[in-house]
Amino acid sequence: MKTNAHKLFAVLAICFSFLTISAQAPVDFFKSVGDGNYQAVAAMMAQDVDVSILDDVQFVSGREAATLLKNFVQGIGLKKIEALHNGSSAKNASAYKLAKLVSAQGSYRLFVYTETSEGKSWVKEIRIEKF
Repeated sequence: MKTNAHKLFAVLAICFSFLTISAQAPVDFFKSVGDGNYQAVAAMMAQDVDVSILDDVQFVSGREAATLLKNFVQGIGLKKIEALHNGSSAKNASAYKLAKLVSAQGSYRLFVYTETSEGKSWVKEIRIEKF
């Protein structure tokens, strides 16, 4: 009986650690944006990313996507970023993250779509629109 309890505890601990890691992903991305750490943001990008900023749609490299995001955020004078919501597919192969960008020029919705490959989540799409 004791052995089964230990096995159950080990399985639950592993599951909890995976949930904690996946729950931190949106916070880490949004924290990096809020802190102005675009080197970290660029490291989270896939090789190619769909970027839509206020109806300007582009398909660019991950590094260029991070630069476009940086230019927009700096241009609006970001005051704070609030993580609003996130979710994932049944098998955690993809996920989305939603945040509110609050600036001197108003509020914006930041949508980030990620896909998991080789155990790492990569940003595949970024959309910014008026809130």
